[in-house]
Amino acid sequence: MEGEVKSKFTIAALFTHVLKQSSLGNKFWTKNKYSSLYWICVSIGSFALGVFLSRDIVFKWYESPVNRFMINKPRHLSENPFPAITICHHDPINSNTMNLASVLGWTRENKTDEEQEALQIGKKWSSLTSDWNPDQGYGHNANVPWRINSTGFWNSVEIVLEQSDSYYGCSSKQGFTVYFHSPADVPDYSHDSIKFSKSTHSFVQITTHVTLTDDSIKSWEPEKRGCYYSNEKRLKYNTIYTYTNCYVECQLNNTESLCGCVPMYRINSSFPVCGPNLHNCQASAASKIFNNF
Repeated sequence: MEGEVKSKFTIAALFTHVLKQSSLGNKFWTKNKYSSLYWICVSIGSFALGVFLSRDIVFKWYESPVNRFMINKPRHLSENPFPAITICHHDPINSNTMNLASVLGWTRENKTDEEQEALQIGKKWSSLTSDWNPDQGYGHNANVPWRINSTGFWNSVEIVLEQSDSYYGCSSKQGFTVYFHSPADVPDYSHDSIKFSKSTHSFVQITTHVTLTDDSIKSWEPEKRGCYYSNEKRLKYNTIYTYTNCYVECQLNNTESLCGCVPMYRINSSFPVCGPNLHNCQASAASKIFNNF
């Protein structure tokens, strides 16, 4: 008890000594009691305001500890992966060869054996594709993706789409839609895209945005940093976790639950492929995910 009183006395004496020896003594040690009281209130208020502002900063850091800011640091083009390009033909059906009206009435059960066999034919250009994943990389004979080393017209990629034998059907859409996205993302309608009509020559300039994270936040919990790394979350259909892949997989799971089928690009699933009769159900399932994602 005696030591505690002595400690308090020492702190009070030190505080009094500082006030007397500094310029603050002119404000606190005056004969006017009201002036001293005023400056004491100002000091206490300033200290309280500093504590309050520091409290807000601490709480803000606790809720959102990761700061995002722009760094105008130049990067060589070879350091960025070439974006994936997905080309979709709006009307690939030859109206002189196939009666589209009769096909729309097909169901999974009423097709003949010949029709079933025709629909199971493999992709025509499957021999030109490469089985690739980021863990194993490319094989010795694989088609390595393009990389750009500089900008300009002479370093661009030229793609020619042949349409001389096309006979457009009843669709009002003609031409192609080209989607640009990350190589790790599944192609989806939410990606940036450009539409091209037939018999046209177009030039496209791609501007990429790279988001880098500091290595020091890798040890943080995902809830604290507000994001996942690609190897921290496992998906059902995709090996790499990205925002787009998660969004597409949520659509697939909701379509399986509501419609009992999956879109045609997920034919490896145990569920049957959704036919034209379930188009409205697919659209409804996708709309629910879009509104709640």
